[in-house]
Amino acid sequence: MSIWWQADNRRFLREVIRIKKLLQLPWFANTHWTTLGESSLLCVKFDLIVGKRKKSFFLVYHEAFPDCPPSVYPLPAERISNHQYGKGGELCLEIRDDNWLPIYTGADMIESTFRLLSIESPNESGNLTVAPSAHNVTFAESVRNCGLRFYLNLVQFRFLAFELSNLASVDLSIRRSYNKRVIARCISFVPQNNTSFVFEASPALRLEGYKKIAKFITVEANLNEVCKAETYQDLALLIGDRYSFENELERFIIIRTGDRCIKMILYRKSEAKLFHFTTVMDTDFFDRTGKSASSLEKRNVGIIGLGSIGSKVAISLARTGVKNFELVDGDILYAGNLARHDGDWRDLGLHKVDAVKQRMDLIQPNTRVRTWNSNLGTQKSSTDAAQLVKALKECELIIDATADAKVFNRLARLVQHASSTLIWGSVLAGGIGGDIARFRPGVDPSPYYIRDAVNQVYGRDSAEMPVESSERYSGLLGDEPLIGTDHAVSTIASHISALALDSLLAINPSTFTAHAYLIGLQNKGIFDGPFDVRPILADAPISNLPRVFQPNLTDT
Repeated sequence: MSIWWQADNRRFLREVIRIKKLLQLPWFANTHWTTLGESSLLCVKFDLIVGKRKKSFFLVYHEAFPDCPPSVYPLPAERISNHQYGKGGELCLEIRDDNWLPIYTGADMIESTFRLLSIESPNESGNLTVAPSAHNVTFAESVRNCGLRFYLNLVQFRFLAFELSNLASVDLSIRRSYNKRVIARCISFVPQNNTSFVFEASPALRLEGYKKIAKFITVEANLNEVCKAETYQDLALLIGDRYSFENELERFIIIRTGDRCIKMILYRKSEAKLFHFTTVMDTDFFDRTGKSASSLEKRNVGIIGLGSIGSKVAISLARTGVKNFELVDGDILYAGNLARHDGDWRDLGLHKVDAVKQRMDLIQPNTRVRTWNSNLGTQKSSTDAAQLVKALKECELIIDATADAKVFNRLARLVQHASSTLIWGSVLAGGIGGDIARFRPGVDPSPYYIRDAVNQVYGRDSAEMPVESSERYSGLLGDEPLIGTDHAVSTIASHISALALDSLLAINPSTFTAHAYLIGLQNKGIFDGPFDVRPILADAPISNLPRVFQPNLTDT
């Protein structure tokens, strides 16, 4: 990246001239141009004289200048204004990133600094005037530098603020994020008599981070007074003789203040000062899953194959409001699967069904998931096989995400006997596209006829289709190697999820008017490019009874 003040001499001279002209003013003095440390950032140091005070500053031109404003810092690093990003931090001036224009110069920033100091200069009585704020800062922006955070949703806050009794215990989950933020969340509230749990968060939270027990205490002091407590002695004065923890090595304290605010503090005997957590209130109480979510809660969905496609479909349906699942897959999640699977490094070594269940529990705490660590049709006891088939027959919708002909054959027979809906789909080798299909009893032809209709299209254009290699989702089209990406898997999985919701909600007329769809993602094979979607109708009678004769069962 070129250095702007070396590449643009005209702009550099303009900056120097504009700042030099300020030396004619009585409040500006002592400029010194330099670079910041070992970097190539241009910097100018200067003094401002406001009343009887002289204060030093330095202005830094960033690499992106003049597309972003310079920054002004006090020298030495200290807190000099209410319009400042922390002690020694950058001043928040009239000209900021949100209203910066390249016509402004560093001189404009210096003049703005002088106006800020002039407004906030002590008056004859020694009182400071706070300069008015020109813009609103969101809560999220205001806590960017808060490393200790205590998360509460509205239900938890209401219970803490109005119902929980003094000296009750609160179970916490403490988790350190990648950027060294420490997030504390409530797992459960235990009343003082310890008879029952009043609130229970997602059970999966108990597996995340480490667990601590906080003591809940009410005080008469307001939030501002509690925030000023810096030592154990300060906090003891607020709490009184109701509870003493001076001899404990560590204690989390959740305080309900006199003005009904919630504050959490960590005391450590080895530390001189208390650790204050910033309360992060989740005020969003709206259900964003959609108006139809309540009608999905009692639907039973079976998903066969929790690999790349199946894992994404399962999580998508859980986010949308489906809560009853039968998950079937006998494979373990390995590092190579992470290129396309919905899991992450924390899940490696788990069976895929268990990894997906844990993820579901963290997204929708009330999901009811049964996992089956076996593949459909593989060798198992007759009892286990019968239990699995019985569970699948109770599902209103079954999704085959295995792209395995043998699995499809078993499910096709099962859904016709059980009068269940079957949806299946796959990604073509190289991720050039994919297909999705659906069978509804009494509405669509037999699943075999629908699959035959898809196979006929593939067979007719087989010369233009990639040859699949031994590696999943990879293949050859002529001499060109193809590798399927997460984008291809996610796109097909998204369409399967949409088809599943259309079926579960019994949308009439259905959004999907064909029995199957071929979906192009690249300009390769039979597809003309992305968004090349080809609907397929099976020319066969509607299936009302289980089929006896089965046509060509060639794997797609």
